This record gives sequence, C-alpha cells and structure tokens, in this order.
Amino acid sequence: MLDAEREYLALMNNAPVGIVYTKNKIITRHNIHFEKLFGFESSVINQPARIVFRSDADYATLSELAEPALSAGQPFHHELELHRQDGQPIWVDAVAYLIDAENPATGTIWILVDISERKLAESHWQETLLELQTIFDNASVGIAFMNRRTMLRCNRRFEEMTGYARGALHGVAAVALHESPEAYEDLARRSKAILVAGKALETTTRLRKQDGTLIWCHLFGKAIDANDDSRGTVWIAEDISEAVSTRDALQKSSREMEALMANAPIGIAFTRDRKLQRYNQHFGDLFGFTADSAIGADSVVLYRSAEEFEALNRQAAPFLLQGKPFHTELYMRRQDGTEAWINLIGYAADAGDPAQGIFWLLEDRTAFKQAEEDLEKRKIIKGSRWLLLTKDKDIFDDEKKKRLDNILKTNTPLFHAYYLREDLDQIWMQDSKEEAERQLAYWCERARETKMKPFIKVANTLMARRTGILAWYDAPVTNAMLEGINNKIKVMKRRAYGYRDDEYFTLLLLGLHDKTNAIRG
Repeated sequence: MLDAEREYLALMNNAPVGIVYTKNKIITRHNIHFEKLFGFESSVINQPARIVFRSDADYATLSELAEPALSAGQPFHHELELHRQDGQPIWVDAVAYLIDAENPATGTIWILVDISERKLAESHWQETLLELQTIFDNASVGIAFMNRRTMLRCNRRFEEMTGYARGALHGVAAVALHESPEAYEDLARRSKAILVAGKALETTTRLRKQDGTLIWCHLFGKAIDANDDSRGTVWIAEDISEAVSTRDALQKSSREMEALMANAPIGIAFTRDRKLQRYNQHFGDLFGFTADSAIGADSVVLYRSAEEFEALNRQAAPFLLQGKPFHTELYMRRQDGTEAWINLIGYAADAGDPAQGIFWLLEDRTAFKQAEEDLEKRKIIKGSRWLLLTKDKDIFDDEKKKRLDNILKTNTPLFHAYYLREDLDQIWMQDSKEEAERQLAYWCERARETKMKPFIKVANTLMARRTGILAWYDAPVTNAMLEGINNKIKVMKRRAYGYRDDEYFTLLLLGLHDKTNAIRG
C-alpha cells in the first residue's frame, strides 16, 4: 500500500468529523465517524443520500442551494438540520466540494461537523435575548444605541419622546436630535474623555423632536466597551420637560436601568492560567469583591480548599478539552469566609484551545439548597423512582424529560447519583482494556468526590475488584446465565416450602390434611 493510501485511510478512520462521498445522489463511501454521527449500526454504502434528511423536500432544497457553487467549482458551506437513524434531529456544519471540478460526474465529498450543542446553546441565548428585548422595548425611559455619531437602534419610548415613527430613527445622524450642531459638538467634547475612561456621562440637555420642538432630557451615556470605541455607546434618556420636580425619581430610574443594562443577572468571570482576568459586577457582589480588586488573583480564593479546587479542575478538564460545557453545583467561599452553594457552568472561550481562557457562569443557589428538603421538594421526587431508573437516552417524552430535569435540579445528590449511574456502563464500552481502566479510575474518582458514602463504598469495591472487572476485555464472558438459573432454583424452592413428602402433598391438594375435614368411611 502506498504512503498516500495509508495517509488517506488514517484520515478517513480517525477524523473527528463525518466524511461521506456521494455520486448520483448515492452514498459511495464514508468513514466510521459518519456512522456514529447518524447512529447507523453498519455501513450505508450504496444507500441514497436522502437517508439522512427529514424529507424529500429538504433534500431537494439543499441540492438547489449547493448546485450554483458546486457547478462553479467552488466549495459549498451551509448549516442544516438532518436526522439520525433513531429519528432524532441533528444539526451539522456541512462543507461540500466536487472531487474533480472539471468532471462533476466523479462525485461530491461532504464533510459534516456536529453543531447540535451549539445550536441548543444559541436557542437558549436567543430566549435570553428575547427577555432582554422585552425589557428594552417596554422600559419607562428612552434607550438608544449610537455608533460613529449615528443612531443604530432605540426602544419605543425613545421614539415616542422624539416624535419619530417606528424604525424611522435608524441611521439618523445624532446631531439631528440636538438643539443645534454647536450644542451637539459641545456634548461630544465633554463626553469623549469620560466615555473613553470607562465612566458614565450624566447630563441634562435639550433634544429636538421631529416636528422641531425641544424637550428637556436627562441623558445617561456609557461606552459599551471603553477599550474599543468601535463598539459604540448606549444612552438612556428621560423626558423631564413636564416635571422637573420629579428629577430625583427619574435619576434613580435611570441608575436602575443602567445597572440592568450593564450587568448580567448572574455572575460572570473569565479566567486564564487559573487566574481571574475579569468579572462583572454581579460576580463581585456575590463574592464580596470591590471593583477590580480581585483581578489577577488565583482562582483558588473562591474555593473552600486547594483540594476542592484541584478536584473541580480534574472534573472539568475532560469536558473543556473536548469543547463541551462543564456543569456542576458545589460550595464556594466568599471573601468574608461564608459559604455559598453555586450552580457553576464553565466553557472554553476557544473550543480548540482551552488555554486561551475559560468563561464561568455562577448562580447563587444557597437559598434553594437550604430548601431542598422541604415538603414541596419531596413532592417533586415522590413517585418518580421509575423515571430515575430510566436511562436518559431512553426518555423520548418531553414532559418526562422536563420532570426529570426538575427532579435533578432540586436534589444535588440525586443529580450526581443519576449521572454516575448513566456513566457506569461506559467502563464496558471502551475500545481497549487500558481505556477501560482509565474510565474505571475516573468514575471512581468522581464517585468519591460526591462525598456520598454509598458511592464511596461502590468506588472502593470496584477498585478492589478491578482486576476481575477488567478481565472481561481479555475474555468477554460472564456468569450471568448461571446466576439467573440459581435464582430460578431459589424461587422454586420457596414455592415448594411445606411439601415435605408425596403423601402430604396429595393431602394438601385434596384438602384432607386437616383431620376435622377428613372424609371418614
């Protein structure tokens, strides 16, 4: 075999993406990852390419989209929703190109990357953005975003204040909204140094409505990013023309709105090399930091001990190295020494290079943790044993999935127990004995870190008997059948209890064992 052929086979067999060749709408070749991606149990060579599409219409649509680029000898790139063999949807980032641009009949190569998790995350963030948009649209003060002295967008209240129709302010020069060009330039000069310094500008000025009338406004402006003026500024405007006497109240409203727009509702921190690089105000409040006082500090200051810090890093590393989010709940330490139960989510800023830094989302769940054993929480769990014993991949009912999520969110021990049980069978799903040994050690380490005695006991038992467990990879046989037969024998013996001899058994059947009921001749 030529070196080129060996290199090609190595690429096909080891590439972490799905690779499939099609010709005349038929699959002619594919790699193993393609099978895994779509849940095929065997090769689907010579099957129609339509097999991974939800419908003929979807397949026809993609063909129409791809045809112009491919016909021009150019690669085609598109994100699309396909479906697995089990019917579950899967989002992929697809790139296609002709094998021979001069001879399209030779076929097409498709490279497919699973982006389902990213699409799910985007969906969640879209929901968050919709919530923020609702606040933005219905705020009692005017809010406007400016960049390069031009209006980008504003909320309904700002349009009402200035007398413009819905959407009419988009692209309007900022100077048109001020009393005069001179007044605008004066404001621009006063605000530049303040905004560049990352501070907020607060002032009172007159704005010009579309009909030419002037209104007194209290303006609150802040750079979106003080280090990058290309990001623009956000302005909060309050009409104080009618009631100057309410200025204090309006200023308070402005400050509240600024806090709402400037800070996320959860703590957000960015770490690199295990050190805090930056964080938001909510994070500072959560842990008792002032301003940027913790910038550069070692992340271990957030944990109860160095051991717990290292344990978390070990748990998170496999997820972050694969570009997956890491999620857990744990106790963390505030600066005053008190502890907080934190819902923690971490993800790499660059999935391809986690060393570039990690984003951490932190939610204080202390009160929720303290109420975990309340009666209402018990009601959620009651009667759900069957659901907890069901594997996550076997639950197709959305309502049941939602209920399971609620149960796991309200009970941290159940959360750990459920997913430890889910991952236990991975010990016997590895490609080699060495990988299985590592998986076994990793599972036992996770079990011990839960600090739950039953799991610690199981972990110790598994490690003590790991030689016998891992022997399965040398000879994949078990005593399951023998144990099953033994159990059946035990059941039969229990059922035959009291049948001491044939005579007694006959009397038992005839109901004559009781002398008072015996038939006498």
